[in-house]
Amino acid sequence: MIPAGREAEVERLFLPFRLAGEIRDGWRLDGIRIEGDRITVGLVRGGERGALVLRHRDAPGAGRRTRNFAVDAEGGDAVQSAARALADAVASNDREPLWFAARTPEAAGAPRLPTTDPEPTFRSAAPDVPRIVALDPPVVQAAARALALLGAGGLLARRWGAGGRPRPGAAVV
Repeated sequence: MIPAGREAEVERLFLPFRLAGEIRDGWRLDGIRIEGDRITVGLVRGGERGALVLRHRDAPGAGRRTRNFAVDAEGGDAVQSAARALADAVASNDREPLWFAARTPEAAGAPRLPTTDPEPTFRSAAPDVPRIVALDPPVVQAAARALALLGAGGLLARRWGAGGRPRPGAAVV
């Protein structure tokens, strides 16, 4: 996975080629799309289209591998010379890892939550610390509204009497 905010680093992979610039034989770099598991570089020449696709180095079936990427060209024989030039640029500019390995909580050493609980909970590693129940936000909002209404009702009852008239000596706001 390539996290957001790495766009400039991805663009540097293709230097000296730039967006809308010619690569070779009239092929131009048409766009760069960063997805979770791949980078797709669009190539265009007139009405012809192709692409260079970069995936994680360990992805199966790649035609070429660089330090961090498995590189494949899409679009037939016509695009191969431009794709090869672009792949050469990636190979020479691929110096730093861009991939972010998504880690599960268990892999990070966090305790696994029990799956038999009827409600989601968070527990401390210490056995004497009580559990905290994770509440659903709409439930919390409804409870807050109910408490606010009850509080406002109590405030009104102190200022107004049973007959709807202000109590003697009560400040009316």
